[in-house]
Amino acid sequence: MMLLAGPSRQHDIARLARTARNLMPAATVAVLPRATHHTIPTVDAARLNGEVLRFLA
Repeated sequence: MMLLAGPSRQHDIARLARTARNLMPAATVAVLPRATHHTIPTVDAARLNGEVLRFLA
């Protein structure tokens, strides 16, 4: 599973998601559109928790 922060200043999120899907076809890639690298735990917490729980299930 790969969780990406949408407005990243470090990475091209679309390219990173595409590359991850190509290299790891079975992987789940989710983008949290309002979260930054530093705010992932606090912004969109419900979505983050849902994605992590889905992965662990």
